[in-house]
Amino acid sequence: MGNVTFQTRSKAKGWYVIINPVNPALLARAVNRIRPVGKDPTTADADILHRRWLPIDFDAVRPKGISASDEEHNAALELALKVRDTLTAAGWPEPIYADSGNGAHLLYRVDLPADDGGFIERCLKALATRFDTESVTVDTSVHNPARIWKLYGTLSCKGDNTPDRPHRMAHLLAVPTNIETVPEHLLESLADSAPGAVPQSEPPNYNGQFNLDKWIAEHGLNLRGPEPWQGGRRWVFETCPWDATHTNKSAFIVQGQDGKIGAGCHHNGCSGKDWHALRDIAEPGWCDKRKNRKPQGAATAEDESPFEFRRISCAELDATDYQLEYLIDGTLVAEQPCILAGGKKCLKTSLLIDLGISLAVGGHFLGKLKVNRACRVGIMSGESGLATIQETARRIAAAAGYRLGDISNLVFSDELPRFDSMIHRDALRRFCEDDELEAVAFDPTYFCLPDIDHANLFQVGEQLRGVAQVCQECGVMMILSHHTRKTKIDPFSPPELEDISWAGFQEFARQWLLVGRRELYQPGSGEHRLWLSAGGSAGHSALWAVDVNEGTRATPGGRFWDVNLLPANEARQQVEIHKEADKQSARQERLEHDKQTVCNAMAKYPTGETKTVIRDGSGLHSSRFNPAFGELLAEAIVVPCTIIKGNRKTPIDAYKLKESNTP
Repeated sequence: MGNVTFQTRSKAKGWYVIINPVNPALLARAVNRIRPVGKDPTTADADILHRRWLPIDFDAVRPKGISASDEEHNAALELALKVRDTLTAAGWPEPIYADSGNGAHLLYRVDLPADDGGFIERCLKALATRFDTESVTVDTSVHNPARIWKLYGTLSCKGDNTPDRPHRMAHLLAVPTNIETVPEHLLESLADSAPGAVPQSEPPNYNGQFNLDKWIAEHGLNLRGPEPWQGGRRWVFETCPWDATHTNKSAFIVQGQDGKIGAGCHHNGCSGKDWHALRDIAEPGWCDKRKNRKPQGAATAEDESPFEFRRISCAELDATDYQLEYLIDGTLVAEQPCILAGGKKCLKTSLLIDLGISLAVGGHFLGKLKVNRACRVGIMSGESGLATIQETARRIAAAAGYRLGDISNLVFSDELPRFDSMIHRDALRRFCEDDELEAVAFDPTYFCLPDIDHANLFQVGEQLRGVAQVCQECGVMMILSHHTRKTKIDPFSPPELEDISWAGFQEFARQWLLVGRRELYQPGSGEHRLWLSAGGSAGHSALWAVDVNEGTRATPGGRFWDVNLLPANEARQQVEIHKEADKQSARQERLEHDKQTVCNAMAKYPTGETKTVIRDGSGLHSSRFNPAFGELLAEAIVVPCTIIKGNRKTPIDAYKLKESNTP
C-alpha cells in the first residue's frame, strides 16, 4: 500500500489485495493511492507475472451478504487446521494460517507460471472433494492468478454488525519462520487426485464401458443420490464404508462430467481412502481379477494355500469367562495396545519412565494411581540418550522411594526396532520373551516407522499391525509414545483422541494416555502444568490435572521429581480462583492509578474546584473517576471546601487536596 493510510471503519464491505506479482506498469493507474472501483480497468489475469501462492479459502456455508456466526466461523477455522495437518503429514511445508473474518485461509508458497493450465484449479477441486462438509466448503473459484484476497488487519463487514453475526478483523494466526515452497511433485499429486484429473483406471465391463450405476446397484451400497456435482454426479453414503461411526454423510462417490470416478471420506481417520479402497471393500479381489482376466475359455487354477479362520459359536462365547485385567484401575488394561501421546516437550518420556517404574515396583503412577500388581516392563527409547534416561529415571525412582539400581523388573534399551523389518520383529520377540516382559514401550514411535506416507491409513496400519501381532503373541502390552498435532484453536484445552497425529494411530489405539499443557511453560521454572486424559475401548475414561515440579540444575541438590495429581474439576476451580484474583489485582491497580491521576488534576486547583471541573481535568470517564474520587474522600486525601467563581457572591461546594497530600 506504500505510504497510503486508510481507515478500516469505512463504508467498504472489505479490503482486498492481489497476492501474486503484478506488471509494475499498472502502478501508473493509481500511484500509491486508493481509487474507487468504477469503469476504469482493474487488474486482469493477463497482468500477473507469475504465481507465488496457492490460496485456500474456507467458507462457512450461510446465506449471501451476511457475516458468519461464531459457530460457523469456528467450523471454518477447524477445517483449515485439519487440511493443514493432513498436508503437513504428507510432507508439505507449513503454510500461512489466517482468519479471514468470516472463515479461514491457508496460503502455500508456490512457483508457477501465471497461465498454469488449470493446475491450481485442480488442486482446489481435489481439496474440496476430499474435505468439503455440510457447513464449510473450500472455495474453488479462487484459482485465477489475479484473484483478490482479503487484506489482513482490516474488517470484514458483510451485512449489518449484529451480536449473532458480528463484523470481525481479518488477521494472521500463524506464520512460519521460514516460508518454504511446496515441491512440485506434491502439488502434482494433489492435482492428480481431483475428480476428472487422472486417466480412467477402471476396467471396462463386457460392453467396453464401466457402468457406475450398475456397479452401485450390484453391490448394494447404502447411498443417497446421484445429485448434480461440478458438472458431474455425486453420491453420499448414509454411513461411511470404512468407519461405521462416521454417520454425518462424510463419505462419497463422485463421477466427473468426463466419466472419471473418485471416492473418499472427509474425516482425518479416513485419510487415504479412495475409489480403489472402496472397491477393495465392496468387491474383494477386484484388482486380482483385472490382472488375471483371461480370454473366454481360458483355464484358471487355485494355487493359494488352505487357510481357516477360528470359529467361535455364540454358546462358546457365552460360556467362556473372558475378563479384562486392569493394571491400574480405570487407567490401564493389561495386554491391550496403548498410546501415550502429547505435544512437543510435554514430558512424554518422563511420564513414560514414571509409568514403567510404577508398574515394575507395583507402586503409584504419578504418586496417586495405584498399580494392582508389579510386572516386568521394557522401555525402548531412541531419542533422549542414555545419559538423559539415567538422570530422569534416578529422579523418578527416588521420588517413589527406590534406588534405581534396585528395581529388577524394569529394563531399558537405547535402540528401537524397525517395524517393517522381520529381523527386528524377531529380535523384539526375543527381547520380550527373554526378560518375560508384560509391557514394552517404544519412544518415539515415529523412529520405528519406515519412509511411508504417514497420511495413508493402510500403510501406517500395516506397520502397527505387524509389531502388535508380535506383542500379542508374547502376551505383552505395547505402549506407543507418539505426538499430537502441533496446533489447535485452544492449545491449553484437554487433549482428545482426534489430536493424535498421523493416520492410523487413532484407529489403532485400544487405550490411551494423552498429555497436554494447561498453561504456557515458563522457561527456567522447572514447573509444568499439564492435562492427562485416559480412556480406552474397555470403557474407562478420566481426566486429571498434573502439576510437575522438576526444579532446575541450579536448584540445591539438583533436579528432582515432584508430582501432584488433581481431579480436573478441582484444577479448573483453581484456575478460576486465580483468574478472579488476577482480575481483582488488576482492578485495584487501575484504581490506584486513577486515584493518582485525580490527585494530579486537583493539584492544579490548590484552593479547590468543583467535582465536574476536576473530572474533566483528569481525563477519566465517570465510571472510573467516581470510584477513585470516592476512595480519596473516604481516605481524607481529598476534603470538601467552598469557592466563589466569577461574579458570583454565593460560595459553591468544591473539593481540594488536603495540604499534606498536595503533590
